[in-house]
Amino acid sequence: MMLQYGRLKVEVFKLAFLTYYTDPKKKKLQIIEIVAVVILLIVGIIFIPPIIKEHQQFQTAVAFHNMGHEHLHSNNDEAALECFQAAIRTYPMEESFLEIASIHHFKGNHEKEIEVYRDGLKSLKDSSKLRCALATEYYLQEKYDEAITESEIALKIDPYNSEAKNVLEHCQKYKAHPEKRGKHNLNQEELNKRYNINHQHNGCHGH
Repeated sequence: MMLQYGRLKVEVFKLAFLTYYTDPKKKKLQIIEIVAVVILLIVGIIFIPPIIKEHQQFQTAVAFHNMGHEHLHSNNDEAALECFQAAIRTYPMEESFLEIASIHHFKGNHEKEIEVYRDGLKSLKDSSKLRCALATEYYLQEKYDEAITESEIALKIDPYNSEAKNVLEHCQKYKAHPEKRGKHNLNQEELNKRYNINHQHNGCHGH
């Protein structure tokens, strides 16, 4: 993108400044071309560097995130946690927040897990995945009112979020029938996806 932008500036610059017109109409056109060059330069100075910087930050965050996955597969949760945290410090990605929360979940630190979701939502307010993950954890803690609230927000963001619908339906059922509380039967496949059970964290546990 930067290369194409540079070539465009060169071509317009040549047309505007290296060509001398005697025809009045062409002179007028040349003035327009000069204005166009100035506008392009201003736009480039203001917008292009931040875009490039953001892209570089994203790529660095992805690299940290992938390193975190490698440590997870080696059952090194602490190293994985450091990598995921480095990723979100560089660029907030919902995937990294979800991985950090999953690590705390398997360690049984569920309050910290909720804190991670909350921190993620400060940067990614429109993340249906983070909202749904938070709703799921509230559901597992039998905090049904909180779970319903977060599920409904998640569904406003993404009406097709099947996991959020599932959590919402179960919460409403348990609120209507308190005698059934404690018998969590969310779709196991959904829970597996939520907490990345396939990573097989050694020595960790969930609810």
